[in-house]
Parts: sequence; structure tokens; C-alpha cells
Amino acid sequence: MYESLAPYLYLLVSVFYSLAIVLLSLVTLPRPGARLTLLSGVIAIPGALLTIFFEGNYWNPTRLGGLSIGIEDVATNFAAGALAWYGVALVTGSRLRVFGTRGESIRRFVILSSVCLAPFLVGIWLGLDAMSAWLVTCAITVPLLWLRRPWMLRLTAIGVPAFTLMWYAAARLPLWLFPEAARGWSTEVPWGSQVAGVPVGELVYAVSFGALWPLFTATVCDTRRLTSGETATIQSPERRS
Repeated sequence: MYESLAPYLYLLVSVFYSLAIVLLSLVTLPRPGARLTLLSGVIAIPGALLTIFFEGNYWNPTRLGGLSIGIEDVATNFAAGALAWYGVALVTGSRLRVFGTRGESIRRFVILSSVCLAPFLVGIWLGLDAMSAWLVTCAITVPLLWLRRPWMLRLTAIGVPAFTLMWYAAARLPLWLFPEAARGWSTEVPWGSQVAGVPVGELVYAVSFGALWPLFTATVCDTRRLTSGETATIQSPERRS
């Protein structure tokens, strides 16, 4: 059965999780919180371009059409970005408000993406594998964002356990249903060895992404905590001029 599904498994899983987080957000979160959760997923989509650096030295997924970067990567990055904020939205409720306009958010996205991309590419240039370069990027960027807005330490405190649990479950389910899918990860590198039924790299990625991405989204959207006494509403950047 796995052999017949292999060319489509990554596509099916990635699309399923994307649709699931959209539905889950709309059903379980207030509309502004759901909007920001899905926006966090959209912001994460360009990260699909970094997939080429992980190819071969960490995993070798089978994509529809044999492409190096496909719709599967776009869907996976969307799902990861949305999930990372979903955990924050569940805990914080309506105590966060978005102040950034669309233009400001685009500018912050470009600047912050450049800040994150620089150490990653330097790490690759110095000979680090992609996962190690990613960890260096998070180790540099996360403290910088904490220093800029110390209150966002709370976002990391929520994001790490919440996203790690959700990402572990998301990775474990298809590997439990189709154990042969583990062939997609390289067993010749430490990141590909399995722990608790998933590649250790997925757990490392979950912890690091859970630490960084809620900060990334909050910075890009200029999300701030409401002070006591303020109305707990969240305003989407799209609704501001």
C-alpha cells in the first residue's frame, strides 16, 4: 500500500494538515485570533524556498512530479506557521492586538527575514548542515527579539511546548500509519535517527520553530499585549489603511 501512495503521501499529509489547521482555527478561535493564526501560516510560506538546503543531507521526500520544491513544501510551511501561532492564540485568548498596517508588516517581514537568513546562509557557507545552520539562526534571532520586546519571552514559553507537542503528533501519525515513510529521512546523519517514533530532527525543529515563529509573527504584525482595562480585541492589519 505504501508503494502505491509514496508519490502522493507528502502531498496528502501536507494538504490535510493545512486544511485541518484552517478548520480548527475557524471553529475554536474568535475570528480575529483565527485570522492572525492563518496569517502566521501565510507569512511562513516563503520558508519553503529553504527546503533545498535540507534536501539530501536530512531528508529526501517524494514530491508530485519529482520537483525540488513543490506545493507540498508550501502547504507544510503554511501548516507549521499556523500551528505555531495557534497554540499561542489558545492560551492568550484575546489579550493580544495587532497594530501593524499592511505596508508596515511587509517592511518588517523583509527586514526580519533578512536578519534570519543571514546567519543561516553564513552557516551553510561555513559547511554546517542545514539543521545546524537553522539552530544557529534561532539561537541568534530569538534572544535579539526578546531584547527588543521582553514581554515576547512569554510567546516562546507558550510556543515551545505547544508547537512541539502538535508537531510531534503531526509527524508521528503518518509514520505510524506508514512506517516505510521513514525512508524519506537520511539515517546516515544524526538528525535522521528516530526518537519516540519520529526523526530527532523533527523534534529539534519543533522546539526551535516553536521558540522563534511566534516572535517572528508578533514582530511582523506589530502585535502587542493589551494593558489592563483595555478592550480585549484583535485588529487585523488588513482592516487598517
